[in-house]
Amino acid sequence: MLFTKKTFRTIFFWGLLGLLLIFPSKTEGVCQQVEMGINYLTALQNSDGGFPLEKGLPSSPEVTDWVVMALAAAGEEIDSKTLTYLAKERPLTSITDYARTILALTAIGEKEELSEELRCWQLSSGQFARKEFAETELVNGHLWSVLALVSAGKAIPEKEKALNWLVAQQNEDGGFAWAVGGDSDPDSTGIALSALAILGVEKEAIVVQRALEYLKSRQTLTGGFAWWGEEPNTATNAWVIQGLIAIGENPIGDKWLAAGKSPRDHLIALQNEDGSFQWMEGVNSSTVLMTAYALVGLTDNFYPVNVELTKKTFSLANFKEFLLHTFQVWKKGLNLG
Repeated sequence: MLFTKKTFRTIFFWGLLGLLLIFPSKTEGVCQQVEMGINYLTALQNSDGGFPLEKGLPSSPEVTDWVVMALAAAGEEIDSKTLTYLAKERPLTSITDYARTILALTAIGEKEELSEELRCWQLSSGQFARKEFAETELVNGHLWSVLALVSAGKAIPEKEKALNWLVAQQNEDGGFAWAVGGDSDPDSTGIALSALAILGVEKEAIVVQRALEYLKSRQTLTGGFAWWGEEPNTATNAWVIQGLIAIGENPIGDKWLAAGKSPRDHLIALQNEDGSFQWMEGVNSSTVLMTAYALVGLTDNFYPVNVELTKKTFSLANFKEFLLHTFQVWKKGLNLG
């Protein structure tokens, strides 16, 4: 049977369209939740351009940083009032204060000189910490410093040492703690996965596989993640999702289903009608922060939100993008529209 050009165009069009429908993207179905979250955050912006911890409270530099990163992750333009607020002097006490500030400013394309100070605080062990502030006991200061430097486009002075120090902090159960020698928690482990990915560690590495096994052990039947003795919550779940995405895991894939529910399902279930996110089911606490954390995870992003890892694992989402691009090219070439 001979195919005419018209027949071929018809078969190609409907075949490719069918493949696009079969392979949905990872973020399909959450656009409404993301938009609701964005609307909730922007509605709470104070007249000075900053964002409060709760409605009616004064603006908080810390909260504003997290909100700015969330809005940037969602592709929202940051208005001039917020930029003015971010440029104001603020108290910077801990190394995490410096790191968070850098992450927020670089997320919106601002150059940040604080990163030079951060680089100078790397110890001979590879850890980022200031001894005079007893920060050598903190793992989270190291994690956020690594993310902040990469966000600012700065090379980590002793990258191999920084990586080795981090790997050495992994507990026997595969998880990471916020403090040296502390019990593992899924929040820190999620951020540790992001830092490991930023430092160039592959998903197949033992340190990553052990961390993934730990996280799986902390997943509940809701699809979300919990500390020992606690219910799953938005912040923990969002940071775990980010770590999974950063290292190349699909947080809505079969591997991360519990009783048929994914971590994303758990996040969506905790969203209120006004677009905000509960901390835990039935508990509205720090809703601005919870919403900011959730948006980063729901948009398939991770900290730092302005960095895209060059190596991506094959996913249905990537395949759909490829098919869509191919369809557009062939449609033009074959005069289908």
